[in-house]
Amino acid sequence: MHHKALSLRSYWILFFLLLLNILNMLDRTLLIAFGPQIIDDLDLSDTQYGLLTGFVFNTFYCFFGLLMGTLADRVNRVRLIAFGLIIWSGLTAVSGAAKNFFQIGLARLFIGIGESVMTPSAISIMADLFPNEKRGAAAGIYYLGIPFGAGGAFFIAGILGPTWGWRNCFYLLGAIGISATLFLLALRDPPRGVWDGDFQEKSGDGSKHSFKEVLINIVEILKGSRALIWILLGSIAIHIPIGAGAFNMIWMQSERGFDESVAILYGVYSTIFMTIGMLSGGLLSDVYTRHFRGGRARFLALFMLALTPFTVGFRFWDPESIFFYVGLSAILIFGGAFFGPAFSLVQDLCPPRSRGVMTAVALVAMNFLGVGSGALILGMSSDIMREMGVSEPYTYALLACDLIGALTIPCFYIASVYTEPH
Repeated sequence: MHHKALSLRSYWILFFLLLLNILNMLDRTLLIAFGPQIIDDLDLSDTQYGLLTGFVFNTFYCFFGLLMGTLADRVNRVRLIAFGLIIWSGLTAVSGAAKNFFQIGLARLFIGIGESVMTPSAISIMADLFPNEKRGAAAGIYYLGIPFGAGGAFFIAGILGPTWGWRNCFYLLGAIGISATLFLLALRDPPRGVWDGDFQEKSGDGSKHSFKEVLINIVEILKGSRALIWILLGSIAIHIPIGAGAFNMIWMQSERGFDESVAILYGVYSTIFMTIGMLSGGLLSDVYTRHFRGGRARFLALFMLALTPFTVGFRFWDPESIFFYVGLSAILIFGGAFFGPAFSLVQDLCPPRSRGVMTAVALVAMNFLGVGSGALILGMSSDIMREMGVSEPYTYALLACDLIGALTIPCFYIASVYTEPH
């Protein structure tokens, strides 16, 4: 009876974390969903837009994420999430008042601090709610916040954008986020290490470590796990095309003949097929791990290998062909399937008391090195190719990033070799 009650409560908390992650992704993706309008309104270059969607946001997001990951291992994680929610929601509203690149860039920079709280705390909480064999599925459910949030942002841009304008939509989401902090007050931070033989009733391990000691701990964990290093390298590779994907809407309108209503189409596809990716990645990786060699890492390598021909073909197929939409579906599934297995691997390969900070390390690798690089590479290369007179600069720049993303396949396969028993 106790286990049933615990299980039910665990799923309720997971559902609430999912809702918060949806809100997180709505705020983050709204800039991309309104990309063409914001570029025109603020007179941005592709390089500036690439910086806004990449390094400007991810610099504070990633490096404050290390601090927040450390705090998630030490303090009440629910209150930490509430703190971040107020910051990112308030600054989302402020973004709506921006008049130039500097103003919106400054707001995006500090939004990164608020949003850096969410995932290290949430992933750490979920590891204390579910046993190892269910963490892939749990992480996959949590990461449904990406398709629902990203898809929702495109719905907002396509449906409310033409009448409300992009600025009012930013104001609205900011107000919703600030209001949502009230619900966090009813949530209790679960005890740590219940499923790992390292039970702690209090939040955190009670020890106080300097940031230098935390960094030494991170290095020691990485030295002790070659598999974890290859997981991080593969995660960087796959996030380069994810970062470049901030230009997909602009590419579809400028080089594939779509009008502004494509935002609704993109929202529908993002919601449906990233959801399929999230669920299939989380659930199938758990099944694969029980029955085949190599675990979640090898599952990811094989899954990505099967989808790569479609993600590459997507850049060349005619929009009037069914293959174009198959390619669009594949590229969204490709991105979605990664999260549940990859974050479960990070949790499995590090000690329970270091899960928050190692999740933050993974986020630095994925978002700063991956997303930041992908968005900047895309923006700079498209500006350069346009000056050279290349007819479809976005197409070739996006293709290059997609091919870099395929490097995730050998990285995850090598990781799977190191996770096997010897």
